[in-house]
Amino acid sequence: MVRKNINGELSVTSVRTLAREWALKILYQYESGGGALVEVLDAAIEKLRIEFVRYGSRTSSGSPLEEMCLESLTSQVVQYVPGLYSPRPHLLSCAASSLTQDGPYWQESWMVKSVENRIPGLNLQPLHLIHPISIEELIPTEEEAEEEDREFVRSCMGSLRHQLSQYLNPALRDISDEYAFTFERGYSLHCNTDQLSSWILTEREEFNRVQMARWKKIRGIVQANMESWLRTASFAARLALGAAEHSVQLDEQIASLVSGWEFDRLVRVDKNILRLAGCEMLILQETPIPVVLNEAVELANKYSAAESGRFVNGVLSALAVAKPVDLKTTFEEEDQVDLPDLDIQDVMDEEEEKRD
Repeated sequence: MVRKNINGELSVTSVRTLAREWALKILYQYESGGGALVEVLDAAIEKLRIEFVRYGSRTSSGSPLEEMCLESLTSQVVQYVPGLYSPRPHLLSCAASSLTQDGPYWQESWMVKSVENRIPGLNLQPLHLIHPISIEELIPTEEEAEEEDREFVRSCMGSLRHQLSQYLNPALRDISDEYAFTFERGYSLHCNTDQLSSWILTEREEFNRVQMARWKKIRGIVQANMESWLRTASFAARLALGAAEHSVQLDEQIASLVSGWEFDRLVRVDKNILRLAGCEMLILQETPIPVVLNEAVELANKYSAAESGRFVNGVLSALAVAKPVDLKTTFEEEDQVDLPDLDIQDVMDEEEEKRD
């Protein structure tokens, strides 16, 4: 995620950093009376989805196809987000984005229809120079993936493919109709020559070559943005749900370490930052303690009072000493990636204004 700091310089952050911010937003809205937790969670996941779709369109080649693919695919898998865990976000995004490999096939199908409608009596043979890809070819084969994970992805693919092709049909038809006009002009110059068959084949091959290059770029954009959204939203959901589900246990642990303060009187933002970090440390146990602690301090410095960072650091450091844990999974430090700038401060400010 690229943002500008106070000096106007660009800074980059990770998927999990963005997820922690959104988990904080979810808890904040829930406690502010924003509705049932599941409703607040669903709304946040949907907002994240829309932002990633829009971001994908801004990084596109200028055509609407990237955004359309992201809209179709992400809207169909949004229901699975709260229950996704590694490596499913990666597997699902790889497989779903691979469906765009059928884009040239779908486009050729529409091109044949448009050209034959434009030139009565013309019958293009063979009907397809490109062939569709089987679902099994699209399922990732990473060694770390269990068969159960691959079966989950496989179960989603049929519906994803059908809905994607249907959603793209209007755009593909428009592209084909525009091409058919150009094709007709060339056809009129060659229709009475011996080179007609050769010219038609050459034109079709060139059309397909352009489409294959276009869809290769589309696949990369769709895969990157879909995976970033799935990883961000699924971790934010697990973190927010975990903190809410274990809030009593977490509050007791944290309250015992807050000397000189009544836990219930803590600033709401600080309280939820401590709950989220406590959930990562004691419940999820996936991330090294120093990473969790540092991320929590950064959240406090960004969204709370001036002294909150030091306060959060002290409480969580004491919690780490009091409750040492072993990681349940092998932690792999994430690459820093380019994500949409989704600042949650405006949402939190709005909630403050409503209460005032």
